[in-house]
Amino acid sequence: MDASDVISSPWGCRWLTKLSVQIFNIPRPDIIIDKKGRVRTSAERAAEGTVEASRAIQRKVYRQLGELTCLEFLDLGLDIENGSREELVDDIDGTIYDPQFQLNCLEMSLASGLGLLENLRNLRSLRVVGMEHRIGVLELQWMKAYFPRLERLNGVDPEVCYLPLFLRPTREYEPEPGVRQWLSSQVVSWVLLE
Repeated sequence: MDASDVISSPWGCRWLTKLSVQIFNIPRPDIIIDKKGRVRTSAERAAEGTVEASRAIQRKVYRQLGELTCLEFLDLGLDIENGSREELVDDIDGTIYDPQFQLNCLEMSLASGLGLLENLRNLRSLRVVGMEHRIGVLELQWMKAYFPRLERLNGVDPEVCYLPLFLRPTREYEPEPGVRQWLSSQVVSWVLLE
């Protein structure tokens, strides 16, 4: 779903308990590496606008999502259960990549407005699989405090990968610094497996 459609009008039904949607067309000039593992030029990044403009759009999307206070399951990532993640592309130059990996998606960081989801206290499952998110230790600490019922968090740790090693894309997602250490040091019952 295009981000502009999400923010154009209020949700028709605010009592949803499950929402599975990929929100795209969010400019992300902060992303340096493309889907194929190549460095994006400054011109490519500048064409998307500024980080501030991107975050302004993201805050509007978070506000809309934050209105869905009955949500228990929020899936913003790719749908691996229906097979879409297994369709990798082997480029002419030998680059294996996932064409569906989301670059123009929500950052899922506090700096981008994640805190606007604070009213989703019933959330039990959050999926961000295949998204170029920025979930770091601060975001995990925030989730632990504001999503007290969270049982499942998918897509944060690439070590819990959806594909065997020989089929993984050239561009491997790397978590924010400290994420693995924080997850291993916490007594959280979140299931991180796919």
